[in-house]
Amino acid sequence: LFKLSLQVSKVELHLNYEGDVAHPLAVGCMQHFSLELAVHPSTLQLATSLGNLVAEYGALPAGHTNRTMVSVRDAQAGSLIEVLFKMHSVQESFSEARVPAGMQFMSVVASLSTVQIVFMNRFMVEFLDYLAATLAMQAPPLAAPQPDAEGAAEQADQQQKGPAAQAPQPAAAAAAATAAASAADAARAASQ
Repeated sequence: LFKLSLQVSKVELHLNYEGDVAHPLAVGCMQHFSLELAVHPSTLQLATSLGNLVAEYGALPAGHTNRTMVSVRDAQAGSLIEVLFKMHSVQESFSEARVPAGMQFMSVVASLSTVQIVFMNRFMVEFLDYLAATLAMQAPPLAAPQPDAEGAAEQADQQQKGPAAQAPQPAAAAAAATAAASAADAARAASQ
């Protein structure tokens, strides 16, 4: 009924330093990926495989013995991971001894090859510095404006006096309060 086949020979991801000359910091590569999906009226089969994953330290020249940090396996040696998922029909259950007769069933077959990883402290230090510098370039969050010391003291006085002290005052009383505050400020300035 339906069949989908996807073959990817190579995908590379380059993480470069920023600046006028963009030298690579790291290079990641996925090789020989395949996906096959087959849908039939009573069954479904999904098969996938991955040839190799490679991570290289871009600051070292090509061919350097320590350039490759992770090379899971030689791409010519077969697949790193193979997974086969299959939904079986009722008719297949009669020929499978492990399944009760007349029942649909599923199977998963997976294989994983050996993995070799080389830890490179120099790369980890450079990579963490790179990430810290990238995150430091973000704009700082905006903070709410903080009241000055006199404004904070006035707010505290108003909160202690209660709602009666916060009632609106007539214009003449407000002008008198402003004049009294100005006189108090002048007296403080003269005493200093």
